[in-house]
Amino acid sequence: MTGPPVKIGIDAPAWLTEPAFTLKEIAALTGAPPNTVSYWSTLAAAAGYELSVKPGPRRLLSAHGAYVVSVLRHISAAHVTLTASLVKSVLQITFHQGRPVLPNLFDQLHLHDGPVVIEVELSQIWLKLEPQLSHFRSY
Repeated sequence: MTGPPVKIGIDAPAWLTEPAFTLKEIAALTGAPPNTVSYWSTLAAAAGYELSVKPGPRRLLSAHGAYVVSVLRHISAAHVTLTASLVKSVLQITFHQGRPVLPNLFDQLHLHDGPVVIEVELSQIWLKLEPQLSHFRSY
């Protein structure tokens, strides 16, 4: 007899939600052009999710915002059209009750683009991105 699957959480760094990364830094880390990052941030804000803030002349994203952008970038790299509803689906997975969340270990996102099913390894995206974000923060 088997029980429910065990979920192993990923510890969030204390700086997960601090707005600390510029559009250029996010672009360098994720491969998404700055204009695209800005557009996705605008779509997120329109859907009620905060990926970035603009405390001064520059828009800043948090590490969690970088994670969301990286997820979107991975989907885009698979040649899937990122519609507003698809972006909203990603936001609903990366936020819980309006609060940023990280995936559990081995969490996947399954997307259906017509007959094609795309699997996005959410935890692998964060586990690859987090050390880079940490390195950027140290400078």
